[in-house]
Amino acid sequence: MIVNSRISIVIISIAALFLVSCGKKDHFTVQGRIDGLGTATVSLTYFADGGLKRITAVSENDKFGLRGEASAPALAILDAGGSRLATIVVRNGDKIKITGPANGSDRLKISGSSSSDKIARWVFDNREALATGDTRGINESIARFIGENKSNMASTALLSTYFNPRGYERTADSLFSLLSPEVRTPALTHNFNSVLASQLAASAGRELSSLTLYDHSDSVVTFSTRRKSYSLIAIVGTDPTQRDSVIPAMKSLSTGNWGARVAILEISTAPDSTAWKSSVAPDTVSWRQTWEPVALTSHALSRLSIPSVPFFIVTDSTGTQLFRGQSVTEATSAIAKKISSK
Repeated sequence: MIVNSRISIVIISIAALFLVSCGKKDHFTVQGRIDGLGTATVSLTYFADGGLKRITAVSENDKFGLRGEASAPALAILDAGGSRLATIVVRNGDKIKITGPANGSDRLKISGSSSSDKIARWVFDNREALATGDTRGINESIARFIGENKSNMASTALLSTYFNPRGYERTADSLFSLLSPEVRTPALTHNFNSVLASQLAASAGRELSSLTLYDHSDSVVTFSTRRKSYSLIAIVGTDPTQRDSVIPAMKSLSTGNWGARVAILEISTAPDSTAWKSSVAPDTVSWRQTWEPVALTSHALSRLSIPSVPFFIVTDSTGTQLFRGQSVTEATSAIAKKISSK
């Protein structure tokens, strides 16, 4: 009996060790089924344990699986086929599942991470504001979310990724102070900002040779950056004050001494073509004015990682991006310096 008892104790001890070993949270997984994705390269970028990491996989039949390591919560950006698919928070032990359509990143469903699920729900609830680049609406929504979720990592993620601080610097500072200490540590915010910087740098490094959009007649048109020495691509909203602040500088560029060497493309983030046509009706401009359905979340623009509007991109004739930013003055100055140096 004593022997059997000892054997039983040994077996129980081994089983306990086995369970602890099997349950060790030394990695996380992200599995997805994205309808319409087909075969594509899927990558996850995140900052963990002192370094930036990027893991990739190739989807098959709309499915993919990724495995990574993050000992502390980390912001991760999921790309599929070169376009951002989702923003999630990962850490060891998470088993995240993502489902939804390939052409609807605002309709994804995420399970296995409460923070990631909250981010996805917020994106869905604010899809119209995100599509049109409504800075005020987006920022106010994030402020409300943080007020209700001060201790959730999703609040830090939304403040880092979707909040536009330009003109809202004091608000951003106040919102950051509202976050609970455990979700606003320097290491965590550095983690989030490092991932965003990496993603923006990757977007800036992509060659921008052409864009396919809609014109006033609702016809599909293609804008090529190879037509002239330089191109200025302006992404603007329908707010008259905003447009009035950028149109004069664009007109000066188009009619000045360098006009013949610069192609200008204006892209509206209006919610529909009627609103867009109404916003540009009073204009008398020489450049091409276009509109893109669902704007910033569309396939044409999502790959450019436009954080907010207005936003300006300057390219040369090879499609190389020379400038990215929110100032039309800085954009036109970048073109002037390039032309003057030659």
